[in-house]
Amino acid sequence: MAITKLMHMKESKGSNPSAHLKNAIEYILDGEKTKGGFLAGGNCGATPEAAYGDMMDTKMLYGENWGRQGYHIVLSFPPER
Repeated sequence: MAITKLMHMKESKGSNPSAHLKNAIEYILDGEKTKGGFLAGGNCGATPEAAYGDMMDTKMLYGENWGRQGYHIVLSFPPER
């Protein structure tokens, strides 16, 4: 049976409220864990830099630089038998 998790990234303390978002994107798109990106997907860029840049552009456009920074959805499947 598959497991789904929905997690949110909180605002970072200090001068860069999106530091947690940047770190999470780098973790999520780590090529060693995702078979070179095969096991990860999204709608805002194929590299951590592109995804972070697109997300920050959107946040700035709507004036949402503070507070919740983003969501991380995880789908886990059991190993094949």
